[in-house]
Amino acid sequence: MSRLLKKCIFLSVGLHVLVAALLIHAAKIDEKYTAEERKIIKQALVDINNINEVKAEALLLLAEKKDEQHKFSRSSLELNLSA
Repeated sequence: MSRLLKKCIFLSVGLHVLVAALLIHAAKIDEKYTAEERKIIKQALVDINNINEVKAEALLLLAEKKDEQHKFSRSSLELNLSA
């Protein structure tokens, strides 16, 4: 597989993760992320990306991790700004 193709696949997966993370972040605006919201997001990922549920679950797990990392980096920034 060529380097360019690998890079394109990597960027594509990254964009899918970011879209999923944005959906998760939107679901958490009310500070509640319910199993029902997760189920809806998972189905949206299946529909949007034309993938099966196993791949959607993997994408969802990556996106949830990304959202958590963003939350921690945001709180660190807030602490640094207030110091």
